[in-house]
Amino acid sequence: MKLNLPADTTVRGVTFGTPRVGNQAWANFFDSHISDFTRMNNMYDPVPVVPGRDHFHYRHPKGEIHLQADGSAVICPSPDDGDDPQCSDLMVQDVLTDGNTSDHNGPYGPYRDILIGTQHCTP
Repeated sequence: MKLNLPADTTVRGVTFGTPRVGNQAWANFFDSHISDFTRMNNMYDPVPVVPGRDHFHYRHPKGEIHLQADGSAVICPSPDDGDDPQCSDLMVQDVLTDGNTSDHNGPYGPYRDILIGTQHCTP
């Protein structure tokens, strides 16, 4: 989208519990064009750690904020942080044993008021 807008257009992006969608070249390209981007990840959500980095070489762009169980949030220092135990990669090292799919639904956001999933969209 940024490439098709006037050069002085500012684009800001925020995603919630998104999977990896490209390789390192894609992540670098994204980071070079979108400087204001945040990936919100919630506790033990397994979705942000798939597909895997090691076997499939998928990578996230920079900008992870990882919401913790105690209500705090951690700003993860690198794009796909495999070194910080409070960020997605080390909190959910194995999606089957460490992941909790209900964490994918939220709550997200600074006030923990954002919920995703069809169960939150229907009366």
